[in-house]
Amino acid sequence: MTNYIEPHIEIGEPGQPITLYEGQLEVHLGKQTNLIENSSIVFVFLPQPRIEFHFTGADTLVMKLLFGQENNFQIKLPQHNIFINAIAISKSTSNAKIIALQQRKIGWSSTIKLSDIKFDLPNFFQILSLIELNSQQWKITIKSLKNITDIKNYLRYSHNYAVTHIGVIENTQSNTFDLEATDDVIDSIYYFLSFCRGFWLAPILMYGFDAKSNKIWESLEHNVDRWESTRSWLPLTESNSIENAFTGFCNKWQDNK
Repeated sequence: MTNYIEPHIEIGEPGQPITLYEGQLEVHLGKQTNLIENSSIVFVFLPQPRIEFHFTGADTLVMKLLFGQENNFQIKLPQHNIFINAIAISKSTSNAKIIALQQRKIGWSSTIKLSDIKFDLPNFFQILSLIELNSQQWKITIKSLKNITDIKNYLRYSHNYAVTHIGVIENTQSNTFDLEATDDVIDSIYYFLSFCRGFWLAPILMYGFDAKSNKIWESLEHNVDRWESTRSWLPLTESNSIENAFTGFCNKWQDNK
């Protein structure tokens, strides 16, 4: 079992925005390309989970561009030759906020070789500190955050969103695997955890790493409902219950392919 899992990004206080990047961003609008300093990529939970691009103190030409009648943009992800579609949601005289349109496949090569995928998991149960789910060649390890009790208290009273767990997806039969091969296991995690929890719940902020621990892939998907105190068939104190259930779920999942 994977015993050492640490957050791959800084999470901060429950429900608060998570800064994913700070620096320069390349914004494309039609045939115009602009490099904007003092930019950031932020994951926000409210009013609903989404990726936002923030631009502060941009120069006059850039702000004129952002204030134009056209609100649809393409933004290049830092360190990747990948462009994502986005739309402006607010503007002022000195800053702008643009929301990313949700996409899993955003131009990545399906033959990217990954060593593992790390992710955050929001709004899950306060279960055992570490569980391991297995399906064929895949191993998914999920670990609760150290302050899970405080996070649960926040969620119980706010009914919002917060990261409760972190996890990693690994292939037990190979040191590396193609990105395309992960589609099925990611979908099975999404549906199984939603089935356990009683509302839609999926890994967020998924980052893929190569054998040298370099981040070479990321996903912008974030399908998750607000926290609810639901009754569940899942025994919360027995790790083998959820582990056996996931194996059976995936066997049925494959039978229906």
